[in-house]
Amino acid sequence: SENFSCPNCNIALPEIEPRMFSFNSPQGACENCKGLGTVIKINPRIVFNDNLTIGEGGILPYKNILDKDTWFSRLLNTFFEEHNIDTTKPIGELSSESKQLILYGSEETFAVHGVNRQGRPTTIYERFQGLIPDLEQKHSESDSEFMRREIEKFMNEEECEACEGKRLRKEVLHIKILDKNIFDLCDMPITAALSFLAEAVGAVSDYEKEVSRVIYQEIKDRLQFLINV
Repeated sequence: SENFSCPNCNIALPEIEPRMFSFNSPQGACENCKGLGTVIKINPRIVFNDNLTIGEGGILPYKNILDKDTWFSRLLNTFFEEHNIDTTKPIGELSSESKQLILYGSEETFAVHGVNRQGRPTTIYERFQGLIPDLEQKHSESDSEFMRREIEKFMNEEECEACEGKRLRKEVLHIKILDKNIFDLCDMPITAALSFLAEAVGAVSDYEKEVSRVIYQEIKDRLQFLINV
């Protein structure tokens, strides 16, 4: 196919070029981690103080929010009421189901009653998506450096699930020579990489040898220089 597309999985690649193999390039970097190989995510083990109740600030990222009369605090209180989550019981005594609901929310939409800025009784309909999605969304979208730093107190750095720490797009990692992609090759000891390239060149047709001759010689010379060093 002229479009470098797979008829089975419907994945299509643009024309293959060198910048696709660099995690420093937007064309090559994993879209999920932006080429870093890691992402920072909310750690559910450090967002609760099990000795405190919800009303006492036991949900640490929300401890100051619940003291204020805002639409978000009203939504949270409505959510707790609808799911029978006891805000006067220490969080350590809540069921695992209640904790999961706090962390990941539900698909339900709740009628939240309150008074608007003009002093009129108002009802809004909202869904609580959960503490973790809410904080990660605020962290990625907020322009406030202070807010981002506050949220990062509850975050850990983890290996990117999309690229498994390899920093490149999955499409790029599926471009292989003898079942090895560029990450596999760069992960080899230098002498093993040189031997693999010699094996790869020996396995192709005469036409492919001619096409890759200059590239192979450049890589071979550089690897041999590193081995000599």
